[in-house]
Amino acid sequence: MVKMMAHLYKDSGYTKAKGMTTVGSSEAIYVSTVFHKYYWEEHNKKKAANHCNMIWSENTHYNWDKAARWNDIQENKIKIKHLNWTFGAEEVKKRITPNTIAVVCTLCTTRTGQNDNIEEINNFLKDYKKKQVCLFLYI
Repeated sequence: MVKMMAHLYKDSGYTKAKGMTTVGSSEAIYVSTVFHKYYWEEHNKKKAANHCNMIWSENTHYNWDKAARWNDIQENKIKIKHLNWTFGAEEVKKRITPNTIAVVCTLCTTRTGQNDNIEEINNFLKDYKKKQVCLFLYI
């Protein structure tokens, strides 16, 4: 399944893709948080004293809060505005640092069915990554 997904997303090394599956969203959140932190630590050995952080909105699954706390990852949470349950690149731009290991976006919010502006966020992150050494994205 992991190789199929890597091939679907046009990963040139899809035959060597590694990963795992989980039963539910909570487990997927915990596992992905551990992987994000591990990836960051491997690529930032000289800066190990720095704390990594993640960006997500108040409208995101609560288990991101728990997973960050359990893995000693700083929260960089976006406050949601009244009647606007989503966020875009502008909010990420204000919060991102070289120690940001993930930006968590939501598809189909519980309250309104809206999506975060993922395409805009992804385009910003691609430009940002060109200027930085390490950034890993989870959507």
